[in-house]
Amino acid sequence: MSDSDAASILVVDDDEMNRDMLSRRLERKGFTVTLARDGAEALDLIGGRSFDLVVLDVMMPGIDGLQALETLRRSHSAADLPIIMATAKDGSDDVVHALKLGANDYVTKPLDFPVVLARIQTQLSLKRARRELEAAHARMRQELEAAARVQQALISRPPTRRSAGRPSGGPTFPARSWPGTSSTFSELTTAARDSTSWTSAATASPRPCSR
Repeated sequence: MSDSDAASILVVDDDEMNRDMLSRRLERKGFTVTLARDGAEALDLIGGRSFDLVVLDVMMPGIDGLQALETLRRSHSAADLPIIMATAKDGSDDVVHALKLGANDYVTKPLDFPVVLARIQTQLSLKRARRELEAAHARMRQELEAAARVQQALISRPPTRRSAGRPSGGPTFPARSWPGTSSTFSELTTAARDSTSWTSAATASPRPCSR
């Protein structure tokens, strides 16, 4: 998606010819453009709707660009609302003042449209990158919190108890009687083992006697 897709720009200039020329060229590049004649109208528009970026002229009657910029920065950060100031070539003092007040960038009059377009696209790219980074941080924080909850649940789970009286290793057999006898299986097993041991000893080859 290009930076111009769905991007809304407010152009503020008291010169009607400058406003119309810039708006037409931006609209041909795919931007949605709204126009304001002075700082007061710009503040009213921004108070009632959201814009992705503002191109703000410095020299205007009534509320000029610097006053409008100062007012906007009380409620909109440079990251949330990029503002590019438009000033005369000899207005270096205005540029310095505007940057100190929180302007993101500036262009000089008469406007060179390729330069204006490049500055606009740069600011919109930066704004989109910040939003993507914030979204990534939010997802990472949620995943870490979920992992911490799982870990805490595992730590808090009580240990499994062994059955009372059962040895820790090896199979166990029930102490039931063998059919036809009162002896238990354990007793019969022991007797069979003793009988086998006695038979083996009895049938072993005798050692020759020493003379």
